[in-house]
Amino acid sequence: MDGLAMAQDRLGWMYLHGQSVPQDTATALEWMRRAAERGAPAAQLQLGGLYERGTKVPMDLEKACYWYSIAAKGVPSDVHITDIAAVQAVASKKAGAVARMLPPARRAAVAARVAQWQPKPSVPYVGEVDLGEGAR
Repeated sequence: MDGLAMAQDRLGWMYLHGQSVPQDTATALEWMRRAAERGAPAAQLQLGGLYERGTKVPMDLEKACYWYSIAAKGVPSDVHITDIAAVQAVASKKAGAVARMLPPARRAAVAARVAQWQPKPSVPYVGEVDLGEGAR
């Protein structure tokens, strides 16, 4: 599954929720992170949400802001989805809300990391991304 960003994202989701595999948050985060680093917007949004809410992981607003900001960035990657503009709009809104909760120095540090980010290569995927309840 190395290099298949959307498959990595789905596998992460399965481990996070214990669907057809044993529930394992550490394994879930590893697969989601791999997908997110390859430019999978669904994985980026999901990681942002997990860290923002502290769901199954310790709350970490810097990581939440980072992943939301990466999803909002719109860097071309090999992972394509049908409604990227909607994903970017949701991610941008969430990134802004979380960034306002960070001290200015931490916000600047996250922004610097986001500016440097580039996706790793992935196998292309065309499909739909579920933005989740209340995302629009």
